[in-house]
Amino acid sequence: MAHAEASAKTVESAVAAAAAELGLRPDQVEVEVIEDAVPSTFGVIGSPARVRVTARNPTTTTTTTTPRSATATLTAGTAVSTSRPTEETARPPRREHRDEPVDAEVVGADTELAGDFLEGLLDAIDVDGDITTWVDENGGHIDLEGEDLDVLVGPNGETLDALQELTRLGVLRQTRRRARVFLDVNGYRARRREQLAAAAKTAAEQVLQTREDHEFQPMTPAERKAIHDAVATIEGTRTESLGEEPNRRVIIRPA
Repeated sequence: MAHAEASAKTVESAVAAAAAELGLRPDQVEVEVIEDAVPSTFGVIGSPARVRVTARNPTTTTTTTTPRSATATLTAGTAVSTSRPTEETARPPRREHRDEPVDAEVVGADTELAGDFLEGLLDAIDVDGDITTWVDENGGHIDLEGEDLDVLVGPNGETLDALQELTRLGVLRQTRRRARVFLDVNGYRARRREQLAAAAKTAAEQVLQTREDHEFQPMTPAERKAIHDAVATIEGTRTESLGEEPNRRVIIRPA
């Protein structure tokens, strides 16, 4: 089968599910986003993302696939592993997400639109804050700083995640394209990344000593990436992401 389609709460989850139908990892397929996810925020019922994937360079990877059952994938230098379609086989830790290369001009324009949208939203709900926008190799960033902004972060960053998705949706409705824009409030995400990196390194050291896997609780894609990146610096360990959103989680294993 050369193509597969799937729907899920996020594009990343839909890609993982569709790739599993082909017996492949997400980084082994070309992705066409048919419908972008519309999140459920502030009482508005959203809709799932839908994607179509096509195998990339099928001659370089040998796979054995049984759709909707077990999948076995063999790549050079690794042992054969078997998993359910809802789980991905081991993959390099820095490929939690595979996005198109950043077009600085497009990302910059999207980031300015996102900043304007967020400013209007804050005015509407009578919240004061200073907005700073900037762009790097990962995409666009909006930093919101001010007093009494904890309400915009919420428990475990849940409100911040919803606000970020709402901001992206505001850009999507204007441009008809996904915006690679990330929102932070008073440095919450930066501090969270540091905490996760420290926890990941401690867990990796434990894995090196015990030779036993360490499994984290389900996390957001950004939080999982922080774990992957931290463990990638520790020789003798590797990471995998297993499960479907919102219960997708990272496991540290001995290399």
